[in-house]
Parts: sequence; C-alpha cells; structure tokens
Amino acid sequence: MGMATYGDAQRGDSLVTEGSLVTEDSLVTEGSLVTEDSLVTEGSLVTEGSLVTEGSLVTEGSLVTEGSLATEGSLVTEDSLVTEDSLVTEDSLVTEGSLVTEGSLVTEDSLVTEGSLVTEGSLVTEGSLVTEDSLVTEGSLVTEGSLVTEGSLVTEGSLVTEDSLVTEGSLVTEGSLVTEGSLVTEGSLATEGSLATEGSLVTEGSLVTEDSLVTEDSLVTEGSLVTEGSLVTEDSLVTEDSLVTE
Repeated sequence: MGMATYGDAQRGDSLVTEGSLVTEDSLVTEGSLVTEDSLVTEGSLVTEGSLVTEGSLVTEGSLVTEGSLATEGSLVTEDSLVTEDSLVTEDSLVTEGSLVTEGSLVTEDSLVTEGSLVTEGSLVTEGSLVTEDSLVTEGSLVTEGSLVTEGSLVTEGSLVTEDSLVTEGSLVTEGSLVTEGSLVTEGSLATEGSLATEGSLVTEGSLVTEDSLVTEDSLVTEGSLVTEGSLVTEDSLVTEDSLVTE
C-alpha cells in the first residue's frame, strides 16, 4: 500500500486512497472519505459524506462527519467527535473531548471519552465503556464489559451490562436495567422498567422502580427505596430511609 502525505489543509470532493492518508493540517472533504489503511491528521477532520477506513483513525483535532463513520481499526481523537449518522468501529474508540452521534454507536472493543457521550440511537460495545462526564442515549445501551461514568447516566431505552455498572451521578432509564455485576451509584437510581442485578446494588440516593426489583446479592441504599412491583433479594437489604413497595 502507498501513502499519501499532505502538509496543508485539504479541501475537495470525495477522497479515496488505497494506502495510508497522513496530513499535518486539517482535512476537509465535501464528499466521502475512504482509505484502505490508516488515516492520521494533526488538525481537524471534516467530511459531509461518509468516512470509511480499514485501518486506524487518529486525529489531534476535532472529527466531524455528516454521514456515517466506520473503521475496522481503532479510532482516537484528542478533541470532540461529532457524527450525524452511525458510528461503527471494530476496535477501541478513544476521545478526549465530547462524543456526539445522531445515529447508533457500535464498537467491538472498549469506548473511552473524557467528555460527555450523547447518542440519539443505540449504543453497543463489546468492551468496557468509560466516560468522565455525562452519558445520554435515546436508544438502548448494551455493553459486555463494565460501564463507568463520573457524570449522570440517562437512557430512554433498556440498559444491559454483563459486568459492573458504576456512576457518580444519577442513573435514569425508561426501560429495563440489567447487570450481571455490581451496580453502584452515588446519586439517585430511577427506572420505569424492571431492575435486575446478579451482584450487589448500592446507591447513596433514592432508588425508585415502577416494576420488579431483583438482586442476587445485598441491596444497600442511604435514601428511600420505592418499588411498585415485587422486591426480591437473596442477601441482606439495608436502607437508612423509608422502604415502600406496592
């Protein structure tokens, strides 16, 4: 494979390369951007069409695309990442700024962001999901690894994780919440669907569920605990406030 190297900002229609694409400045295209190898830019990357790379994608500036974004390698950006369509990566996704997508977000490896993570579609990752800010999704959230957020976590769909779930802010979901590991939140926990965990459940704020609550380990809350469905725990249940079940 060859390598295309550019020293200045690039602007044009579609851009297709069978080798690597490296630019020391911004890269702007009004059409699609396709590379069969890695894509590296030290400036911003902006495309109004789709962005597809079979190798790694690395940018030190922001990454903005109005079309879909797909990469078979890792995706790393030191600034914000914004896409108005789907985002798919078969490797890890790392961003030091915000991550915003109006379509679904799918990664087969870990997802790490130091800013907020917002998606209007589903969010699926087969590895860990870590964000130092808020996490908001209007679709389902599914992760096969751990889920850690230092801000609030809000989803209008179901939330499923096969490992532990930890949040330092509030956790709100309009669908079911299922975790095979521990669930820990320093804020309130509210769900309109059922809540099930195979590990311990700990919250420093209130816990409210409009459906059943099931845990195979201990349940500890420093605030009130309210459920309109059944409450089942195979271990101890501790609350420092009121406990209400209908």
